[in-house]
Amino acid sequence: MHIPAYDKQKLYSKLDAMHIHYTVHNHAPVFTVDDASQHTNHINGIQIKNLFVYDKKKTMWVVTIPHNIRPDLKKLRLALGAKGNLSFCNYDRLWKNLGVKPGSVTPLSVINDTQNCITAVLDITCTTDDIVCPHPLSNDATLSMRGGDLVSFMQACKHDPIILNFEDEGLVA
Repeated sequence: MHIPAYDKQKLYSKLDAMHIHYTVHNHAPVFTVDDASQHTNHINGIQIKNLFVYDKKKTMWVVTIPHNIRPDLKKLRLALGAKGNLSFCNYDRLWKNLGVKPGSVTPLSVINDTQNCITAVLDITCTTDDIVCPHPLSNDATLSMRGGDLVSFMQACKHDPIILNFEDEGLVA
């Protein structure tokens, strides 16, 4: 089974080496958006949710959107050019490919995808200079950082994200 190349502390070291400013907000482990809201509503920035999905050809995407958007997976599949329906990845696929456990999916986990098997997708609101709030490879903390820095980090990890405007492109259920 895959052993993740990066854990939370190594992630912080990489962010520091890239001179990316972030703030760590530690909290109890959270597994859903509702759980997270109890611990993160005080954090200034765009609260996000992340979907790790694949199609019938086993192509995988980590999709990051604001927490209040409910994506239309049928329309998203078409926008991504997926073959067949999108399905949520199971624990084994999550651990093997992103090195995180359920509840800890984050766009930052592309750091562990050294085989470049995953395509990252970001809603446009997560790419600006506004603050965005991803988990740092575990669900017991939330970072606040600029969306532009998130994109730079992902690019440095060889994962240039697909940028979609979920609302304008009709990808919302």
